[in-house]
Amino acid sequence: MHPNYTDATPISYSHSDPMQTDFQDPPPPTQSSHPHPNSSFTYQHYLDLRQNIPSLQQTMTGLRLDYQLYSSQVTDYLDEILGLHDDFTYFRDDFFRHYATPSE
Repeated sequence: MHPNYTDATPISYSHSDPMQTDFQDPPPPTQSSHPHPNSSFTYQHYLDLRQNIPSLQQTMTGLRLDYQLYSSQVTDYLDEILGLHDDFTYFRDDFFRHYATPSE
């Protein structure tokens, strides 16, 4: 049995998810029409997977939002570092302008 990911705190999102589609389940396959007759994947497995799709979509959306938040934090952090670097460069140049002895 696969672990159940719905135990995690559900992420609520309001935008319409393009992956959210309602479609009709196909009829259960007969043994002869099964593409791989020796496969252990049954129609019940398929139905179980179909049932998990909404929670998987929710997980994916949560990961997407986490990634967007994370990347914006990284961008802010890099901006801060670059800003400090600019300040440092300015102070360094200023320092040498005032205190370095010109080489004659």
